[in-house]
Amino acid sequence: MNTTGWIVLVVIVLVVVGVVAVMARKRQQEAQAQRGRETAAALREEGKETALDARAREAEAARQQAEAEKAQVESERMQQKAQQTQGEAEEIRGRAGENLQKADEVDPDIDPAVSGRDDSRDAASDNVQTADEVRPDAGQAESRRDDIR
Repeated sequence: MNTTGWIVLVVIVLVVVGVVAVMARKRQQEAQAQRGRETAAALREEGKETALDARAREAEAARQQAEAEKAQVESERMQQKAQQTQGEAEEIRGRAGENLQKADEVDPDIDPAVSGRDDSRDAASDNVQTADEVRPDAGQAESRRDDIR
């Protein structure tokens, strides 16, 4: 073969190698692009799941906040009711003290000047001169007073 034949053969081989190299490069780029698409799809799916997780946690936080507010409202209601009950108890205690004082005033066996009743203290622990202290035979009057308490 002459020089021209060799040159043509080398050129043909170079062209074939170039075409093969270009095709290989194209396939490599397409494979890389496909891997990029798959990675992007996986990231998008993960992003959607994360967003759903975030929404679920936000909903749970809102539910817990509502539950806390509900408990706070219930606590305030119970506190108001306790204050109302305390007021009623004080009112009843006042009436009980008045009744005991009236009973002492009406009871002929008790000397009102000596009774020493202090209505500001608990009616059960009042330091009161009992009928037994005034007259030892007045036990019946004392038992009536105990019934009133």
